[in-house]
Amino acid sequence: MGFHEKGRSLMKKKQFENALSHLLQADHHFSKCGSALLSSVDNFAVLQLDIVWCYRALEALSCLDDAKKRLQRAEDGFLQCYGQQQQRLLMIKGNTGREEVLFLRLYLLQSLLFYIEGNDVLAKRQLDKVESLYSRVSLDSDKMTQLMTMGFTEREARLGLRACQGDVEDATIHISNQRQEQMEQRQRERQKRSRRLEVISVLTELGYSRKEASRAAHLADGDVDKACGILLDSGPPVGSSDEGPSADKLEQLLYLGFERDSSKTALRRTGGDVQAAAQLLEDNELVKEVLEDICLHEEDYLDLTLEEETELINTMKGYLNSG
Repeated sequence: MGFHEKGRSLMKKKQFENALSHLLQADHHFSKCGSALLSSVDNFAVLQLDIVWCYRALEALSCLDDAKKRLQRAEDGFLQCYGQQQQRLLMIKGNTGREEVLFLRLYLLQSLLFYIEGNDVLAKRQLDKVESLYSRVSLDSDKMTQLMTMGFTEREARLGLRACQGDVEDATIHISNQRQEQMEQRQRERQKRSRRLEVISVLTELGYSRKEASRAAHLADGDVDKACGILLDSGPPVGSSDEGPSADKLEQLLYLGFERDSSKTALRRTGGDVQAAAQLLEDNELVKEVLEDICLHEEDYLDLTLEEETELINTMKGYLNSG
């Protein structure tokens, strides 16, 4: 997921070559997942769409065959995940407005591929679908402004209006309800973390190391009695050592360019193994690099301004009309 989100972040910055590299890494990791998982969520289908969108931006004509296969996988994935006529999506979310931008992009890319292959009839047919969707998901700037003056973000306004077919009053209620749900979810997560910290504190007072206590608290889902049972089954407390890593090992990691505090932590976690600690630190830095600038909003992939799509629609109309 991290590589996909990083790739999407780079796409928004028009850094398509770098974005494609991250997206292909995400595709490699997705390929290891079972078909049941891939058909139950739309992430894989969206990834295929994003990869082909990068091919388009880079004018990668050598990738035409791969692009066709990926668009077919995307279409099949949306069908499996959303259902015929998006009925499953409608049951889950109550509307299909936000996801329609994905189908707009899918049909637009299909139209482009048909045109490149010389099939103007199919290219025109798909472009007609695009224009029909575009009329539904393109937004009135006055309505956007109206919602934003109420204190909603641009993303909230855009997604809210699409979810409610452009009705400002319904969008206001929809966005407010979503904010309330998110606030309640964050509150539940804070309470869960607080319970786990209390359990860890109790277990460390009984003589268990923080690492042992954290693992038991996680396995027991914050239940102190279950956590105690897990630890008792695993044997007596080994205690936590306060002895820090040796200065020599720490210096080796500092020489490699890692920070002091993170080096100490890595050495503790690896039992003083310098090579393993260095690998752990490198992996951590890679993760931080991948996650940098990633938007944490769960529906960011649906928040399309349609600026690029509008440009390509006009280009396709010019191609087909001139033919």
